[in-house]
Amino acid sequence: MAKKLKDMTEKELNEYNRKRKIRQDSRDLKAYAQRMRNTMKNYGKKFDAFAINQRKSRELALGACALKALDSVKELMRTKRLEPGTLYFVISESPVEDENGKKAFHCSVMYSVTSFEPAYTEEEIQKEIGDTFEKMMRETDALYPPEGKHEEAESEKETV
Repeated sequence: MAKKLKDMTEKELNEYNRKRKIRQDSRDLKAYAQRMRNTMKNYGKKFDAFAINQRKSRELALGACALKALDSVKELMRTKRLEPGTLYFVISESPVEDENGKKAFHCSVMYSVTSFEPAYTEEEIQKEIGDTFEKMMRETDALYPPEGKHEEAESEKETV
């Protein structure tokens, strides 16, 4: 029969908490790896233009940026399989002053689209999981030292 937490010694409590954290970290790593496998690659690009302070020139600048963005998306569609419903455009216009002090506008059009290709290769996933595992084990060792090192940590506390 298992002991209750309040009946455990400090050593047993430390070992219990260490095993519990390692189990939880293992679950978290599996979920992280699955999220990385499910993540799809995202493509995006930004097109800029400057226009003087007239409506016609601003329309031309934004229109030119928008056409460049559409051409870029069409080019991407030829080479990649894109996920439907994930294409987003962001259009912005902000006033700026040129070097002569004249008012102008900075126009930009950005797009973002997701493809069906995975964002990470299996090697990248394994490397990231390995690095994260190492960090988690260092954290676990710092919080709950292994049985042999527990006495060393206690003696260090007493000497300090």
